[in-house]
Amino acid sequence: MLNRESSKSLIDILCETGDEALGRPRGYTLSMLFIEALSMGRYLPVRDFERIGATPHVYDWKMEKFYKTTETYIPGLLRWHLSLERLLLRRQMLEVINILYQTKAKRDIYILCLGDGIGIDSLVFARYGYNVTYFDYDGPSLNYAELLFKRFGVKVTIITEVQALEKGHYDFIVNCDVLEHVPDPKLIISEMAECLKPEGLALVTEAFAWLEPYAVSHLLSNVAYVGNLPKLFAEYDMNLVRREPGSRLHVYSKATGHELKMQRKLLGYSPLTAWKVCAREKLALLKRRLRRQYPFGKKMADEGAHVRKNLLQYGDALQAGFDSNSDPQKCLDLLLGCKFE
Repeated sequence: MLNRESSKSLIDILCETGDEALGRPRGYTLSMLFIEALSMGRYLPVRDFERIGATPHVYDWKMEKFYKTTETYIPGLLRWHLSLERLLLRRQMLEVINILYQTKAKRDIYILCLGDGIGIDSLVFARYGYNVTYFDYDGPSLNYAELLFKRFGVKVTIITEVQALEKGHYDFIVNCDVLEHVPDPKLIISEMAECLKPEGLALVTEAFAWLEPYAVSHLLSNVAYVGNLPKLFAEYDMNLVRREPGSRLHVYSKATGHELKMQRKLLGYSPLTAWKVCAREKLALLKRRLRRQYPFGKKMADEGAHVRKNLLQYGDALQAGFDSNSDPQKCLDLLLGCKFE
């Protein structure tokens, strides 16, 4: 576990890398990180969506522009990757890898981080000694990832074109919180199936059901996949080998026969438990539909707009506070009415 000083040093390094990637003055990313933390990651995406004029939860050319031009994902994803939930999720993924490949040399284990954004997952796996490939499209996040790998001195293969991905090459593919953002999740899943080795595994998380007013880039069209991810992977001959209550991690394998049984045994797979988890997800969505909660129902569009308006007012006030005070610590003291030691 990082102590206070090492944590501060790490955050400084991550934020300075953001300033360099964005061409912003020193301290910009740190202030945005504080704003994201105080708004629980809700302000910056909504702000940039409003500026572009994009429609929440609908994929079109404006949303594509959002992904290609927004600076949101650097401070936003930094906040997410530094959260306890994300740290625990990474620990679970490392646990799966260690259980299945206890005797294999780490440099002989090939991991593809598909849609890794700012590259934190790729960085962590590379620092553990694995052979890592980072994949994402051109944009501010890619610039950040390249600088991050260079700053930490890790060797990571960077690929930005789907055609350049090697087929049947990877032992593991990591795909965290990507599927809810894409208009056709099946294309991503089919690509994973093609790129994995015959006994390879996909480590996946999704947020299809997370359609709050501020989760503007999560697509409403993907709500049909809530609780149905195992069926989607089964269409591409990939089977569920781990799914536990209290964890968002899905693990799917291309293995068959005896090898599949061994993987499930090692990972403690229970068909009944996996079924219950999926059933709970479907039931929660059904209750939300019946209650006509956002974004289901025409009247709820006004409620969503109201939530986003209030959020923008709060975020703009935070932004003004940071703009008028260059010291984030003093600004926090002012906002929270207490002094941090």
